[in-house]
Amino acid sequence: TSVLAQEMPTQVRDKLNQIVGTWDCETTVDGKIIREEASIRWTPDRNTIIYRGDGSNFNTGISATFSGILGWDPLGQRVVEQGFNSAGGTMTATHDLSGDRWVSPMRSIDTKEGEASIETCDRIFRIKSNDEWSIKKTNRIVNGVPVKNRITKFRRIVTDSDPIAEELVKAEIDHIREIWVKGDADALAQEFTPDGIRATNISIRPIVGHDAIQKSFAFEFSAGASQSGAKMSANVDHARFITD
Repeated sequence: TSVLAQEMPTQVRDKLNQIVGTWDCETTVDGKIIREEASIRWTPDRNTIIYRGDGSNFNTGISATFSGILGWDPLGQRVVEQGFNSAGGTMTATHDLSGDRWVSPMRSIDTKEGEASIETCDRIFRIKSNDEWSIKKTNRIVNGVPVKNRITKFRRIVTDSDPIAEELVKAEIDHIREIWVKGDADALAQEFTPDGIRATNISIRPIVGHDAIQKSFAFEFSAGASQSGAKMSANVDHARFITD
């Protein structure tokens, strides 16, 4: 197998999944609190993360947008990141997610008062909970001069989809799709509660209860039925837990 065809390892994907979502971001710069909103999402193949956000440029205070991408480098066996902002700034970083620590050496180029501002630092990612995490910039050097550490706190926006809930729903969809491919009407009916309701576009009324639902699937899988050979597809747009 070519090294270039390697996918992101599962343990790396699971760690990155902790920061997927929509976040309220808060950073204190020179005594002022700067707020941003960031959206961090997987691509459909779940091998790359794309993020974007809106807020203020830390150096100028002017409204700005930022975006970037994180992906797996199979040669270096690490996650790499590239970022950009609307003020013309760029950043590159790598991510070491081995063990319990998450460290990301970073180099950025921005502008301040018309002059280039080059910063290097180590970013420490800390996951506090499913809804809260932070990035601490340590060992900061700006244009050759050491400067204070800086922390950005991330809090999940409540209306956002929960990545763990999404995974559970996707797993159930995959399970049902496997049963569907086998044409197992009994197993599909068991996925419903005893008083479950199934609604289809080929039934005038809702189909209620295990027996009726089983019969409806059996009919659809039978040879000659209008639905025979039909394929099932589903996507998860939003999922959240409604209880603890």
